[in-house]
Amino acid sequence: MPALKWPAASINKPPGVAIEGGNTNLELPSLNRYGPKSRWIEIYSTSNSSSSYKVESDIWVNATPLNGTIKAPGDTADQRVLLSINWETAPIGKTSSKVKITAGSTTATITLPIDNSQISEAYTGFVESNKTISIEPEHYTTATSSSTASYGIIPGYGRTLSGVTLLPITADSQTPPASPKLS
Repeated sequence: MPALKWPAASINKPPGVAIEGGNTNLELPSLNRYGPKSRWIEIYSTSNSSSSYKVESDIWVNATPLNGTIKAPGDTADQRVLLSINWETAPIGKTSSKVKITAGSTTATITLPIDNSQISEAYTGFVESNKTISIEPEHYTTATSSSTASYGIIPGYGRTLSGVTLLPITADSQTPPASPKLS
């Protein structure tokens, strides 16, 4: 691989802005109470210079950090800004916020769709978020065992509540329709 070099110090180009998901229309993926806790915006240097930046948005949008300086070359040549929502003060229902980034001579307005819908306290089940329904493996509906194998729960396995595995681990290969099934 060829050696990497910074642009010459005399080059002074404005900073760039990139967003999570790479949408060129500058629209972030939606946020709601049941999905990811934050989205991100990246402010980066495109030359060998420094620029200050600031983030402006609705009061219910928390931006961390709100302002700072990017300086190239070095470890401060870019800055990731995390956006989260104060759900108690955000408007109820579906809306969007505009997040304005000013970095040097660059200005970008990014749309952050928000869904502040709440499910009833009495609801039991799994909530869709970000076009996904995530169900911990131990919350399966039915488990069917074979004469030589069955499913067992592994508490705390992975990023969620649990994992599920076929036991015993030395069981021979199983063939449908007599094999164990998990739904």
